[in-house]
Amino acid sequence: MVVTLVLVASTEPLPVPRFRLWWKSLRRWKTWQYSARLTLCLAVAGALGQLWHQPKGYWIAVTVAIVARRQLDGALRRAGERALGTAAGVLVGSLTVWWVPSSWWLVGTVGALAGLRPFLRDRSYTLYALCMTPLVVLLLDFGQATTWETIGYRLADTAAGCAIALVVGYLPWVRREKALPAAV
Repeated sequence: MVVTLVLVASTEPLPVPRFRLWWKSLRRWKTWQYSARLTLCLAVAGALGQLWHQPKGYWIAVTVAIVARRQLDGALRRAGERALGTAAGVLVGSLTVWWVPSSWWLVGTVGALAGLRPFLRDRSYTLYALCMTPLVVLLLDFGQATTWETIGYRLADTAAGCAIALVVGYLPWVRREKALPAAV
């Protein structure tokens, strides 16, 4: 038996230069900006969740983590789409859990939603959020009954999380370029 070893030249940089490049990038504010924005948003969400006593205040932070984006370009539109899809998804997921179907039906629903995710992610962000949110709701509340009060809390938490992501994580960080009047 003869074994042939073929070595292929890789165009990938060696790990050491890649590590050095990453290490140098840590000196720039731009590298830390998303972490700072997300940390600030999550701190506000956590504080609001603590102040507003309800069964699952963490839903505010979950929504913030979902809605806040790394890139600010198009973030307002994308956050709006995410808010709309997340709110609709909260209703769909909560109503599904409220109905309390059999465990096998829930497993099938989770499988179908998980299968739809990759297809919807690149096609429609609103539909992607509409798919992801019930998936999260079903996974968090699997087998537990949901009341109308809980659905209301989730919708309020979703609205609060979206507002925090926009007001704290987007608006203060956007550099507004002053448009110069066009010469006539």
